[in-house]
Amino acid sequence: MTTPVVPPAAVATAASLTPATTSPASSPVSAAPTDAAASDQHAGPASFQGKWVAGLRLGTPLLEGGDYEVDCSTNTVGVCASSSARHDLKDRSPLVVGIDGLWHASNAMRLGLSYWLIPYSGMRLDGGNDTIHLGSSHRLLGVVEGLIALGGTSKLALRAQAGLGVLVVGGDLEDANDAFDASCQGSTATLCESDSGPHFGSSYGAQVGYLTGSRLRWRTDLAIERFAQSISTRRLQAGSNALSLKETASASRLILSVGLEL
Repeated sequence: MTTPVVPPAAVATAASLTPATTSPASSPVSAAPTDAAASDQHAGPASFQGKWVAGLRLGTPLLEGGDYEVDCSTNTVGVCASSSARHDLKDRSPLVVGIDGLWHASNAMRLGLSYWLIPYSGMRLDGGNDTIHLGSSHRLLGVVEGLIALGGTSKLALRAQAGLGVLVVGGDLEDANDAFDASCQGSTATLCESDSGPHFGSSYGAQVGYLTGSRLRWRTDLAIERFAQSISTRRLQAGSNALSLKETASASRLILSVGLEL
């Protein structure tokens, strides 16, 4: 009996009709999630470069101290006890409001401006019991801030800032200027004036902060500020006699603040 021989062509045809068994490793469907996972693992953090950030902070001074100085110049003997008198002062400004506008030069560095408002600017002289209300103080500061990632959405912010200070006269200082002007009424003075401002000064310092959050971020900061501020200038002249009084203050303060960034 003759054994049937299957033609080679038939074998090839049967093989082509048999479903191929593919391993999961070589399947395009199973490889796609693997490739996506690898892509996610290599994806870096979101880039903030070129973006702007706005911030609002409320703070209060913790430690403060400095010098209050009165410079007296005259051409009349005995009018000025000394050419300069200096007193220790304590800052008595209870609230500092800060508004920031910062631009991300990179993910780790921001540049911008910070405006500070001190609505009640006050001081107390050494040996005195009363707080002297000077008016309101303002700062416009240039800012350089570095950011260090701490993990998750938390960052450490290290800031240096410096700029212009302005005192808008009010309160007790305004009353003292008015009293000085009134004392000249009916006198023999040919010149009697008090500078009602605004008075200019300088401010510089550093700040360290803790930020947390993604889109809306909370921040807590500890700042140290050194400032010098002109407070008042008064001039009096009666005949050939002239008198000039100039008051300035310079002090340092440590400020704790909390706020939000967006």
